[in-house]
Amino acid sequence: MNDPRGSVWRKWDLHLHGPGTKKNDQYKATKIDVLDEYCDKLEQSDVAAFGITDYFSADSYLTFLNRFKARYPNSDKVFFPNIELCTSAVVNRASEEVQLHLIFNPDAHGFEGNIRKFLQLLDTNKTGLGGKTIKASELMTVACPIFSTSEIVSVAQRGR
Repeated sequence: MNDPRGSVWRKWDLHLHGPGTKKNDQYKATKIDVLDEYCDKLEQSDVAAFGITDYFSADSYLTFLNRFKARYPNSDKVFFPNIELCTSAVVNRASEEVQLHLIFNPDAHGFEGNIRKFLQLLDTNKTGLGGKTIKASELMTVACPIFSTSEIVSVAQRGR
């Protein structure tokens, strides 16, 4: 995104759910694979940077990025992992809940491992067998196949 003219205004969309997103995946393929079609649409877009969003996970970001790079290895598009956390904190009379978005730097050394570690330490209000707290990294697994829009999350305090 370096430009010899200096600062240049560009379009960014930092909240874009993709195929395979947890909770509410409404993508349907038309003539080609839905992920290929999604990649094509983003490449053709006039948006320069995207936040590929998923609930409590970066799985759809990583899947998308691998496919996009294979299809468009010379693209100038920039993609950020955006992890959406749902809370049960109600903020108005319409009972709308707070949702937090965590955008990670994909150029940071070891960012994938850092995301995994963060999600492994992040408690939810779900419990599994024996009352054990479900971690964010365990959501959408055999231990916890479905989660609601009213997850309470808190960073686990380890070793303090």
